[in-house]
Amino acid sequence: MRNFMSGKRRTDEYWEAVKSLEKVLKNDGLDAAMRASAEALAEPIQTGILSQGYKESSTACINRLIKGGGGCSHDRPDVDWERCPHQPPFRDHVSLLLKDGKPVAYVMHMYDDLPWERIKELTEFCVKYNLKFSIKAASWHFPNRTICVWIERAGSSTPEPFVNISRK
Repeated sequence: MRNFMSGKRRTDEYWEAVKSLEKVLKNDGLDAAMRASAEALAEPIQTGILSQGYKESSTACINRLIKGGGGCSHDRPDVDWERCPHQPPFRDHVSLLLKDGKPVAYVMHMYDDLPWERIKELTEFCVKYNLKFSIKAASWHFPNRTICVWIERAGSSTPEPFVNISRK
């Protein structure tokens, strides 16, 4: 077995959690074990991000991030903002994060891996709209199954939001 925790941090509770997941894995399979782990992790990951001053917007039109506010005619709860022409070339489980009421990041939680073609498309989209993106392993939509693509304005100094949630 590979060890991902060492020393005093390998508490009885830690071992109990490992043994419980091993039991689910043996009895119900890998999918069930990954889902059980995700259920335990999703909310703390999301809460850890939001507790750093981020708030999820009620709509997720990336044009608000592009313009620095405002939005477009698709940025209303009663309109299908998925049809917004400003959306990235692919997306899934999106959020627009605000800080101090202003849009600072557009976040996508992707089930698929990101092959070169998709990275190229996303790069071209970001260059077109003066944005940048980073790919995070920690996703709160479905931990262990999704990756997080964090898009923000190029040149922004938004702090790394995932650093503070990994170790408490």
